[in-house]
Amino acid sequence: MTSSISVSIARVSLITACFLAMASAVFLPGCGAGGDLPDLGEVKGVVTLDAQPLSGAQVQFLPQSGRPSVAETGADGSYRLRYTTDEYGAVVGSHTVKINTAVDGRDDPSTEKVPARYNAESELTADVQPGSNEINFDLQSK
Repeated sequence: MTSSISVSIARVSLITACFLAMASAVFLPGCGAGGDLPDLGEVKGVVTLDAQPLSGAQVQFLPQSGRPSVAETGADGSYRLRYTTDEYGAVVGSHTVKINTAVDGRDDPSTEKVPARYNAESELTADVQPGSNEINFDLQSK
């Protein structure tokens, strides 16, 4: 009797382990490194507002299809886009770019320093090429 119970427990454990392995293979590739990544180009640059470095701004590159890439500017206005937690860059191709300082949930929207033409109603675009890209943005408040 005990041997049939231990065989049943071993069989259930094996089935559970197989299920978890298959689920991991299906659901985890999009969470970080690995998986099927699109062609990415590394993107970095500097954002200025009225010729002054714009620190603490969120920079978003939104491709025509697929996942956007995001960065936050440093004290010197520099940024480096991230595609995922583990991958830097942006999808190769055309992007709409949005830059704002009042980041959702963190800042009051009334404190936005960047005009709507660069974020909510963005006129900014960028073309990401394979390899390394330096894309700077010289924004004007007026």
